[in-house]
Amino acid sequence: MNSCNLKFPHWALFALLLMGFITSSHQLIASTDGGISFFSGSWQETLDKAKAEDKAIFMDCYTAWCGPCKKLAKEVFPDEELGAYFNEHFISIKVDMEKGEGIALKEQLKVSAFPTMLFLNADGEEMHRVVGYRTPNKLIEEAKKMQSNKGFGYYQKRYNEGDREEQFIEEYLQVLKAANKKDELNDVAAEVLLDQKPQLWLQDKNWQLINDYIIDADSEIIRYVFDNQNRFVAIHGELAVDRKINTVYSRGAGLFTSKEGDKMVLDEDGYQNYIAQLKEMGLPQWEKIKKDTDLRYSLMLEQWDVHVKLVNEKIENMGDKLHPSIIWNYAMRIDQRCNDATTRAEAARWCQLAIDRTNSEQAKKSYTSTLEQLKQPKQNKQTTLQ
Repeated sequence: MNSCNLKFPHWALFALLLMGFITSSHQLIASTDGGISFFSGSWQETLDKAKAEDKAIFMDCYTAWCGPCKKLAKEVFPDEELGAYFNEHFISIKVDMEKGEGIALKEQLKVSAFPTMLFLNADGEEMHRVVGYRTPNKLIEEAKKMQSNKGFGYYQKRYNEGDREEQFIEEYLQVLKAANKKDELNDVAAEVLLDQKPQLWLQDKNWQLINDYIIDADSEIIRYVFDNQNRFVAIHGELAVDRKINTVYSRGAGLFTSKEGDKMVLDEDGYQNYIAQLKEMGLPQWEKIKKDTDLRYSLMLEQWDVHVKLVNEKIENMGDKLHPSIIWNYAMRIDQRCNDATTRAEAARWCQLAIDRTNSEQAKKSYTSTLEQLKQPKQNKQTTLQ
């Protein structure tokens, strides 16, 4: 019997064992004892590990500023039952979508909201997607959907192959809703509606599809609702109908930016033409939509002088009707994105105004924290706007 009997000094053997422990500990990190164990290797190492262990991949897509992401990490991922199930069936990883490999993965996997939780096969192909906070039991339910071929990928494949059976469409809409796939929800709902006469869109079931899923400002569906709003109001109420019309056209106004390199660029002509169309069609809220969109664009494009002017106008015009939390949010965005001392000083003034207007002690603590940060100079402050 051949054997290799090399003798190591005790200290050398201990060093080798310690190195192995450090390596494995570095790559496998448990949330807490009994919770989900998250692998900390690279994306390629994750794929390799999933293939080697014949497991699927669970990816927690998060950002440093996302509140629900922190709640998941603190309250859900440490759950023992969840950990036992996921550690048996998945290679789990946490990826900051604004750092390192996460930046490219965010684009590749089309992640646009946080938290997003992805279930992928060992080749990195998406099988299921969940957006938003879930309890441990609900997250296990979502995992089982994927494992039983009832996940997002399964429904998408059936739909693309032409399945339009009514029960299937209803289930697919719910899966898309859980995945926060707003464009796909719009497209599926629009196909259902456009297969009927417009007069039937007034029916409760069809109005529900419009109200819940239609978001395309160029759609003939929303234009029909606008042109026939008196008929819709008579059945579904003025508040709901007005809200739907204004929400869709407001969203449309916000779609005229694109990214060129590291900069956001506005299609000024396209935007102004869109606003002119809203005015021409007689939309009562067109001016408010323009003001709100101008404010958002000034932040996205980091036009600080314009942004400060627009915020001050809104604070002055709305007076006490503007909730302190909204004023604080304006200040917080400046703290996140702007290094200019003059702009930060103005944002500090907004923050103080929010403090003075709120009666909530908890809110005052948050507002005061932001105020103290705004008083400090910031270097290279950059946060992606969502």
